[in-house]
Amino acid sequence: MPITSRALLVRQCVEKREFKEEEIEHWVPKDMLGIYTLLRRGPDKQYDVMYIGMAESGKGIRERLLSHRHSSTKRRICTHFSFYEVVFRRDTGLIRQLEGLFRHIYRNDSHANCLNKQKRFDAVRKVRCTDIRNLKPPKHL
Repeated sequence: MPITSRALLVRQCVEKREFKEEEIEHWVPKDMLGIYTLLRRGPDKQYDVMYIGMAESGKGIRERLLSHRHSSTKRRICTHFSFYEVVFRRDTGLIRQLEGLFRHIYRNDSHANCLNKQKRFDAVRKVRCTDIRNLKPPKHL
C-alpha cells in the first residue's frame, strides 16, 4: 500500500510503478487528487520525467493515468508512473499551482517536456525577479 508521510503538502505517494493498467488499478485509489508523473526507465535503470500532470477535480489520478495508458504515444514512451496525493484536497487551485510550478521548473528539460503542451507557468513569470539586487527579504524575518 502507499507510504504515509508527515510531509506538509503530500499525504501519501507511490513511486516508480510500472505503467500498466493492473498496476494503476491496484496502487491508485479512486478519486485521489494531486500530482502525478509519467516516467521512462532507461537501460541505465535511471528514470526520466516524461510528463507531469494533475488531478484537481472530477477525474482522479487513477482515471487520468488510465486515460494516458490508452494514449498510443504515452503508452509507447512511458514505462512507469508516480503519484503524490496532496493534503489540501478542497483547495484545488493549489494543485494547479504545484503542477504549474513543476512544469515551469522542467520547461527546458527535453525529456520532461516531450509530452507536455504547457511548458511554462505564467504565475511564476509574474513574480520573477530579473535583478537579484531587487529581491525582497522573506516575510518571516
